[in-house]
Amino acid sequence: MSQTANLLKKITEALKEDSSLIDDMDVVYQFNLKGDYPTTYQLLLRGKDSYVVEGEAIEADCILFMKEEHFLQLATGKLTGTKALFTGKLKMEGNVKLALKLERILSAYNQNKTV
Repeated sequence: MSQTANLLKKITEALKEDSSLIDDMDVVYQFNLKGDYPTTYQLLLRGKDSYVVEGEAIEADCILFMKEEHFLQLATGKLTGTKALFTGKLKMEGNVKLALKLERILSAYNQNKTV
Protein backbone atom coordinates (compact mmCIF):
# COMPACT_ATOMS: atom_id res chain seq x y z
CA MET A 1 0.00 0.00 0.00
CA SER A 2 1.36 3.41 -0.94
CA GLN A 3 2.16 6.03 1.67
CA THR A 4 -0.76 8.13 0.42
CA ALA A 5 -3.25 5.25 0.50
CA ASN A 6 -2.07 4.30 3.99
CA LEU A 7 -2.45 7.89 5.24
CA LEU A 8 -5.93 8.26 3.73
CA LYS A 9 -6.94 4.98 5.37
CA LYS A 10 -5.68 6.21 8.77
CA ILE A 11 -7.53 9.51 8.37
CA THR A 12 -10.73 7.70 7.44
CA GLU A 13 -10.44 5.32 10.41
CA ALA A 14 -9.85 8.25 12.80
CA LEU A 15 -12.86 10.12 11.40
CA LYS A 16 -15.06 7.06 11.80
CA GLU A 17 -14.00 6.75 15.45
CA ASP A 18 -14.91 10.39 16.10
CA SER A 19 -17.29 11.36 13.34
CA SER A 20 -18.40 14.64 14.95
CA LEU A 21 -16.70 16.66 12.18
CA ILE A 22 -18.36 14.70 9.39
CA ASP A 23 -21.70 13.49 10.78
CA ASP A 24 -23.67 15.95 8.67
CA MET A 25 -21.61 15.42 5.52
CA ASP A 26 -22.28 13.45 2.36
CA VAL A 27 -19.29 14.55 0.31
CA VAL A 28 -16.86 13.04 -2.17
CA TYR A 29 -13.38 14.54 -2.28
CA GLN A 30 -11.18 13.47 -5.16
CA PHE A 31 -7.40 13.75 -5.14
CA ASN A 32 -5.75 13.61 -8.56
CA LEU A 33 -2.10 13.13 -7.66
CA LYS A 34 0.83 13.62 -10.00
CA GLY A 35 4.20 11.99 -9.51
CA ASP A 36 6.12 8.88 -10.50
CA TYR A 37 2.88 6.90 -10.37
CA PRO A 38 -0.06 9.26 -11.00
CA THR A 39 -3.03 8.10 -8.96
CA THR A 40 -6.55 9.17 -8.12
CA TYR A 41 -8.13 8.62 -4.72
CA GLN A 42 -11.59 9.46 -3.49
CA LEU A 43 -12.40 10.17 0.14
CA LEU A 44 -16.10 9.63 0.75
CA LEU A 45 -17.22 11.32 3.96
CA ARG A 46 -20.54 10.04 5.22
CA GLY A 47 -20.27 9.93 8.99
CA LYS A 48 -19.48 6.43 10.23
CA ASP A 49 -19.89 5.10 6.67
CA SER A 50 -16.85 7.02 5.37
CA TYR A 51 -14.23 5.27 3.28
CA VAL A 52 -11.46 5.79 0.73
CA VAL A 53 -11.15 4.22 -2.72
CA GLU A 54 -8.51 4.30 -5.41
CA GLY A 55 -9.83 5.57 -8.73
CA GLU A 56 -12.97 7.46 -9.63
CA ALA A 57 -15.91 5.51 -8.21
CA ILE A 58 -18.40 8.36 -7.80
CA GLU A 59 -18.78 11.89 -9.16
CA ALA A 60 -16.76 14.15 -6.87
CA ASP A 61 -17.99 17.31 -5.15
CA CYS A 62 -14.48 18.74 -4.80
CA ILE A 63 -11.47 17.73 -6.91
CA LEU A 64 -7.93 18.58 -5.85
CA PHE A 65 -5.01 18.39 -8.29
CA MET A 66 -1.48 18.27 -6.86
CA LYS A 67 1.77 16.37 -6.68
CA GLU A 68 1.71 13.44 -4.28
CA GLU A 69 4.46 15.03 -2.16
CA HIS A 70 2.33 18.16 -1.71
CA PHE A 71 -0.70 16.07 -0.77
CA LEU A 72 1.33 14.32 1.92
CA GLN A 73 2.45 17.71 3.26
CA LEU A 74 -1.14 18.95 3.21
CA ALA A 75 -2.53 15.85 4.89
CA THR A 76 0.11 15.89 7.64
CA GLY A 77 -0.25 19.58 8.45
CA LYS A 78 3.07 20.69 6.97
CA LEU A 79 1.31 22.71 4.25
CA THR A 80 -1.98 24.57 4.49
CA GLY A 81 -4.51 24.37 1.70
CA THR A 82 -4.55 28.14 1.38
CA LYS A 83 -0.77 28.33 0.97
CA ALA A 84 -0.79 25.41 -1.47
CA LEU A 85 -3.45 27.13 -3.57
CA PHE A 86 -1.72 30.51 -3.63
CA THR A 87 1.70 29.03 -4.42
CA GLY A 88 0.37 26.92 -7.29
CA LYS A 89 0.96 23.59 -5.54
CA LEU A 90 -2.79 22.91 -5.54
CA LYS A 91 -5.49 23.44 -8.11
CA MET A 92 -9.11 22.65 -7.44
CA GLU A 93 -12.47 22.22 -9.09
CA GLY A 94 -15.81 22.23 -7.36
CA ASN A 95 -17.07 23.63 -4.11
CA VAL A 96 -14.55 25.96 -2.41
CA LYS A 97 -16.40 25.68 0.91
CA LEU A 98 -15.82 21.93 0.87
CA ALA A 99 -12.10 22.48 0.29
CA LEU A 100 -12.01 24.76 3.34
CA LYS A 101 -13.93 22.15 5.35
CA LEU A 102 -11.37 19.53 4.31
CA GLU A 103 -8.59 21.77 5.60
CA ARG A 104 -10.35 21.96 9.00
CA ILE A 105 -10.87 18.19 9.02
CA LEU A 106 -7.19 17.51 8.27
CA SER A 107 -6.12 20.05 10.88
CA ALA A 108 -8.28 18.35 13.52
CA TYR A 109 -6.92 14.95 12.50
CA ASN A 110 -3.33 16.17 12.87
CA GLN A 111 -4.02 17.69 16.29
CA ASN A 112 -5.62 14.51 17.63
CA LYS A 113 -3.69 11.69 15.97
CA THR A 114 -1.63 9.31 18.02
CA VAL A 115 1.77 8.36 16.71
